[in-house]
Amino acid sequence: MAARDLKFSMIFTVFTVLFFCQELYASPFSSVRGKRVRRKLEVCADGSYVHEGNTCCRCAAGQRLKQHCNATHHVTCELCEYGTFNEHPNHQDYCLPCTSCNQPNANLEEEDACTPGRDAKCRCKKDHYCDSDTNCKICQPCNTCDFVGIKEPCTSVCNNPRVIVAIVVPLLLVILGILAFFGYKYWKVKQESANCTGGTSDERNPIRDE
Repeated sequence: MAARDLKFSMIFTVFTVLFFCQELYASPFSSVRGKRVRRKLEVCADGSYVHEGNTCCRCAAGQRLKQHCNATHHVTCELCEYGTFNEHPNHQDYCLPCTSCNQPNANLEEEDACTPGRDAKCRCKKDHYCDSDTNCKICQPCNTCDFVGIKEPCTSVCNNPRVIVAIVVPLLLVILGILAFFGYKYWKVKQESANCTGGTSDERNPIRDE
């Protein structure tokens, strides 16, 4: 009877030790040289950073850091407030202010609204253009062609140089036509004047009878 009780006690002790060893290994924190070190049970989807010796997961795009992780708690993130954004994963405790497309005299309008994970995108208003393809701050009014018309309309990123060509070329043709007309008139008058004053040598010096 005593031998059976001793055998049962040994088996119970072995199972108890194995159970605690398993729990210690599975715990997110283990003791190494007297220091508590957080075990990495899952891969951080947006990367990680180190804070006070602890490896913390970064906050996703559209979020900001509320509290760093520590030996007993995971990192805490919260969504960016309205009017702010974070475009990339981060561990900063603030969000960036959204770009405003309603600045006075900038001639801008909103193309895409600001979201927690993306800044607002602005574009030029109708009949305005920007000298830069990206990050446009001010749009300029397109050139107008009142009496000759527009060959190709101005776009939001280019005041089309062919519009200027459509103005200059007809003007040059008109000027050349006027010069050619007056040149021809001048040549014709000169020819008529030469015919009137020149004559023949016999007409200028008639033969006299002796």
